[in-house]
Amino acid sequence: RVYGQMASLFGSQNIPENAIEALDKAGYCALRSADTLAYYTYKHLKLSAYYELAGYDSIKGITNEVYHYYDCKGLVKEKSLCLLTAMRVCIQQEDYEQLSAYLHNFNISDFENSRDIYDRQTATVYNAFLGEYYMGIGDARIAEQCFRKAQYFSQDLQSKLLSYRGLMKVYEELGESDSLNKYANLYVEHTDSSVNEMSTLDRKSVV
Repeated sequence: RVYGQMASLFGSQNIPENAIEALDKAGYCALRSADTLAYYTYKHLKLSAYYELAGYDSIKGITNEVYHYYDCKGLVKEKSLCLLTAMRVCIQQEDYEQLSAYLHNFNISDFENSRDIYDRQTATVYNAFLGEYYMGIGDARIAEQCFRKAQYFSQDLQSKLLSYRGLMKVYEELGESDSLNKYANLYVEHTDSSVNEMSTLDRKSVV
């Protein structure tokens, strides 16, 4: 537990190397205690740290290992969630064949049919990634539907910005300047509000 808390601290401080080291130690302790669920949970948590380090090969290997474990244990939501970081890597690398496989294995209905705020945020991310897939294979109209669905499920500022960015890509590709300007303005407006909120919080913290 201590190493897990240390990993969270290092993650919040953007020190991914130390977070990975702490999670490795936490995983070792979990194995010593025969707690396999905790062991694979700690492996799952390493994915974001490896993403910060651009450790893409490690991400794919860990994802496959953790997904297999969750699948064997019937942990449906967990096995879907562990795919998200690998999906981001596929989008960056334009590996749409592998992205398609991850999207297919993601059980999105468990998240879209939930009222939980975090599940709905996950639905936003999934649909945005699905939109990126269709943009990648040249189908902007289906991508538009995906990004609009992402917008529908968005629960916070970052989720909204994710859907706006996607829709901007779509309308730029389609040459629809009015719609492009609409979402560009929304993106700038919400980005400015985010900066203002952070500035307010900074001033309060100083006081």
